[in-house]
Amino acid sequence: MSRKVSGLSWVLVFVVLGLTLYSCAPKKPAPKPEEAETEEGIVVEEKIEKAAEKKDIVVGKKKLAVPKEGVLMAADFDTCKKPNNVGGDFGAWNKDPQDFTQGCFDSFIPTIKHGEEGCSVQIMYDVLSPNPAYNGFWMKLNGIDLAGYNKVSFWVKGDEMRGFTKVFKAELKNNKGQVGKCYVTEATSEWKKIVIPFDKFAGITDFSSMSEFVIVFEDRIATKKEGAIYIDDIAFLK
Repeated sequence: MSRKVSGLSWVLVFVVLGLTLYSCAPKKPAPKPEEAETEEGIVVEEKIEKAAEKKDIVVGKKKLAVPKEGVLMAADFDTCKKPNNVGGDFGAWNKDPQDFTQGCFDSFIPTIKHGEEGCSVQIMYDVLSPNPAYNGFWMKLNGIDLAGYNKVSFWVKGDEMRGFTKVFKAELKNNKGQVGKCYVTEATSEWKKIVIPFDKFAGITDFSSMSEFVIVFEDRIATKKEGAIYIDDIAFLK
């Protein structure tokens, strides 16, 4: 009987000793919230800011427009999908959708673009109509502040197969309802950079909250009333 008690006593001693050693072992500290987020694949704010210094970045489904070197890129079409770089929608518009003798359509084209990435936007237009005709392309700017900028730029190329007008109108609009208009007369069959100073857009006095950029094809000035142009890299410059 004494041997059984003695054996049981030794078992209890080993159990107590094991528990004591386990409780004294160093514990791995719980990760801080920032570390846990990083381990789960969530980019923390500091990393976003560092990446933003180098280039435009995508956070979730929203692409952030990051001004760099005096350039605010509004639409580079590198994702070949909507929205643009400032979160705005865009598309073709028609003066009279019920008049099938005129019209305008837009589409992403990955094989014809300025630069090596993404797409351009092809704008097919038709203002050859017995009725007054005009149409074009619109792009929302979502109220961006352009008070520190003084030019708009974009790249344009005419479609050699379909033909194209060498003359069209560019417009800027702000959230006060002001509209500025300027005619472009330099479209060619090669990619060409168009740069228009803001002072050419008579009618706009406040660039602090911009609503829209628009291209207009008009029957009365088009050098070819049916055709297509490509646009890419719409930006604002200092």
